[in-house]
Amino acid sequence: VDGTLYLPAAVARHGEEIRRSLQAEGHLIARVLVREGARGTEGVHLCVVIDRGPRYTVSEVTFEGASEAHLDALRGAVAHDEGEVNAPGGVLVPDLLESAARSVEAYYLDVGYTSVRVPSPEVVLDDEGHQVAVRFFIDEGDLFRLGSVEIVAPGDERWQSITSTELPTLS
Repeated sequence: VDGTLYLPAAVARHGEEIRRSLQAEGHLIARVLVREGARGTEGVHLCVVIDRGPRYTVSEVTFEGASEAHLDALRGAVAHDEGEVNAPGGVLVPDLLESAARSVEAYYLDVGYTSVRVPSPEVVLDDEGHQVAVRFFIDEGDLFRLGSVEIVAPGDERWQSITSTELPTLS
């Protein structure tokens, strides 16, 4: 906008915001270039070039290492916006993938797999078909069931030995 103070860092941030916005619409390889043009008494002239690139859709989301019984719940854990984002037929939003992996972990923790491991998913682009496959690699670990539960009151003789022992933490 004519007359606005020129802040190069802010201009670069706006360019990045535009790129991320395009990615959220499925343009995964969008490029936004902001170049400073001539400087003169009238100010700095900027040139902004936006290449949206092709729009990609998700072809598949797989969960390698997951038991068949968990697949529907896992699909629900990673999909957003009623299946229009990070689900087959929808667009991939890369910024949501890490939180999707944490959602998969949370699901497993909720059903008793306390040693589950879910690294960041792998994303494979098919440039010819403008499709993207997302692969989660899951190490379910062991299923844990609750053993005995004992309630001990502060006056009970076992209270001191229990409270003086450091309890193990879940990893």
